Amino acid sequence: MDCNSKDSSDEILLFLFQNSGVSFHSKQKLYVPSVSENVSQMVFSNQGNKFAYHIYTYGTMNQNYALLFDFDRCTGTFSNPHQTLLDKGYLWGDAFSASGNYFYTCSRNYIFQINTTTYAVDTVAVYDGFQSASLDCDFFHLYLAANGKIYITSGSGVQHIGVINNPDSGGIACDVHQHSIDFVNFLHGRSVPNHPNYYLGCDTTLGCGCATSYNQYEMDASKFVIYPNPNNGNFSIGYKAIATSSVLKIFDVNGREVYKQNLPPWSNEQSVSCKNMVDGIYLARIESDVSSISKPIILLK
Repeated sequence: MDCNSKDSSDEILLFLFQNSGVSFHSKQKLYVPSVSENVSQMVFSNQGNKFAYHIYTYGTMNQNYALLFDFDRCTGTFSNPHQTLLDKGYLWGDAFSASGNYFYTCSRNYIFQINTTTYAVDTVAVYDGFQSASLDCDFFHLYLAANGKIYITSGSGVQHIGVINNPDSGGIACDVHQHSIDFVNFLHGRSVPNHPNYYLGCDTTLGCGCATSYNQYEMDASKFVIYPNPNNGNFSIGYKAIATSSVLKIFDVNGREVYKQNLPPWSNEQSVSCKNMVDGIYLARIESDVSSISKPIILLK
């Protein structure tokens, strides 16, 4: 299912994707204020059960609303609309955290975090005035990447972008780093990737059937890589694990579990830090609800 917002209206148009093609499905009124020429990012949570975008009030660019909805994946309907007033400039970017527990939106000078259960609002970053390529490195679009971090572009063609390192942590613990990624000799012009969540899988809890069974595929051992190896306790893993949940476990030579890290099902790369573990040979294993894969790893300081 895909959706598009109708201009100057609160109607959402729903389109159904099937093997036979794409067809118009239905339209639904959201019962929220409508505006014309809105350029909001429109985002679903990774779990597919929440939807959000933002609007502004006619006559002022300082009265903006973040709009959050519940979404029924079985029927394709939206419900429980909630409006949060944010009055510190026109809003540009939107993104959910990996768990869907927090929603982020930003104006040029501020990044806001909204708890999707309580709707409490925190201002987690204020633009620090840094310039890149002689232009303001402010806030524009937000993008939740496969590593669970949210990346922040700027409204101009600049050399730097920012990052929210821990989007699932409340308040300033989400750890916003402005202009921390330097593209060196290249300029970045506002945009972020638009990648559908191919790993979402099926949800039959609401009574609707599953069109595919791709979320039951076993993990591919040839895709499990660890790099660099040997390493200094900090390394990355690459993997292909299409499953509802998976976890990385590390065992010592005696078979004792010494490390554990949950892996989001929509990701295929994660950073790992084992600096407190002694040097030696260990076994790294990814376990899911359908299979497991293992690979030896050498930790060296």
